[in-house]
Amino acid sequence: TRLFPAVDDTHLPVRQRDLAAYPCAHRNNQILTRYCLSATERDDSCDIDFFVCPVETCNFALCEKCIGLTPVQTLRAKVAQTTYILQNTNLLSFVGLAVIVLAQALYLPVMKSAVSTVFCHSSLQCHYPDCYSPATPEFLATSIVSAFMIVALGVGLVWFLFTSLVRRKRAIMQSSALDGHLTYKTCSEERPHFYGSSGIADTLFVGTPDAVYLRLLARDFSMFKGLYEQYEMRWMFVHPVTFVFKVAILVVVLYSGEPDSLRLIIYSSIVEIVQLLYFVITAPFIDSWLDFLAKSGSLHQVAQLGLMCLYRADTYKDPNAASTTWWMVGLSVVYLILVVVVIGKVAVLPVVRSFREKAKARKEERRKYKARAEANTANAEADGPAYATTARGRAPNGGFEK
Repeated sequence: TRLFPAVDDTHLPVRQRDLAAYPCAHRNNQILTRYCLSATERDDSCDIDFFVCPVETCNFALCEKCIGLTPVQTLRAKVAQTTYILQNTNLLSFVGLAVIVLAQALYLPVMKSAVSTVFCHSSLQCHYPDCYSPATPEFLATSIVSAFMIVALGVGLVWFLFTSLVRRKRAIMQSSALDGHLTYKTCSEERPHFYGSSGIADTLFVGTPDAVYLRLLARDFSMFKGLYEQYEMRWMFVHPVTFVFKVAILVVVLYSGEPDSLRLIIYSSIVEIVQLLYFVITAPFIDSWLDFLAKSGSLHQVAQLGLMCLYRADTYKDPNAASTTWWMVGLSVVYLILVVVVIGKVAVLPVVRSFREKAKARKEERRKYKARAEANTANAEADGPAYATTARGRAPNGGFEK
């Protein structure tokens, strides 16, 4: 088992509260200290930094001086520490969130290209004028790859997200962590719920108060936590639904008419209004700022489509009319500012505040531990040779400091 540097947020507080936790095994070894260390090394105290065993129930530790790692071993220990942090902290959730954001960013461009190719959209006429009649080897290969992307990304990704959320919600309900706080709520009724069956109705309609759910999320280190942590427990499945709206917009843009045509604007408005109504009726977000941003985004899209209709009417009368264009630009700038403010409020400020608080707490814990170790050393030296101190303020015979 490879030792790794202690994690400040995990191991240092334990050592601070209990001096018997994570003692340096070499400095408490009488044979080692008496016969293997020089007088200078024997009198020298252990470092504050120490290395621990990755097994949670193991108390074995070595200080940095005693472990004596080579540069290569130090690098391996750092890798082991990083792995431990990813498995036991929220960093794994950030990795999962990055994967989710990347999938969302690639979803529409990839799907647009794939759908256009498979269904021979008019935009491909310059490159593939004949499409399937007859299909050239190049177009046929492109169509096969595009069909695969539609199945794997268009359908497979959404299905994967939905089934992952179903399994996660059922695991939460089965864990008994929320017993006594679950409620089954539909449009017609709301009653206490005690987990028994694993039917889809339970999974869809059971929720819990936000305060209780947030306490559970604070201890949730799963990779795809980013799929549901911003939503109320009852609405954990909102994320896959947003992909359905993306596909609907994509189909409308490709096949409802020519660019900027009235039919395209109307159909796009219908999809955006349905999405706006969905967010208004469900109000799925825990944070009211995120809820406000989602509704504002849908409202912004509807307003922009309305202004496009006005622009078409204005340019029909006067081809040089530009007043509506400035309204569209102004509305976009206002919405962009709103997005920046909400992201700063919801995401950036809490992270900065948490980082500063943790750094301050770590610094204070190190100061207290160092002062406590120095006091124990002074007390042991005052008691004479019988209490020749070690790095942890413990006597060579294994006794604790007075």
